[in-house]
Amino acid sequence: MQYGIALLTHSIPRSNRGAIGASMIGIDFVRSTPLWYNIEARKDQWNWKYTDDYVDALKKNGLR
Repeated sequence: MQYGIALLTHSIPRSNRGAIGASMIGIDFVRSTPLWYNIEARKDQWNWKYTDDYVDALKKNGLR
């Protein structure tokens, strides 16, 4: 059986702590919706760093 969780955070350090906690209690995967203003702060200028860092924090803690 697999268990998942939804995380919504505005901070990579908080998402890393959330990922650590989720992993410790047996969560296998995370569902999250990126906040668009973190990706496109200005019209037609995209920055995926926040989202990439968020996914890296999850992967680092064995979540998908």
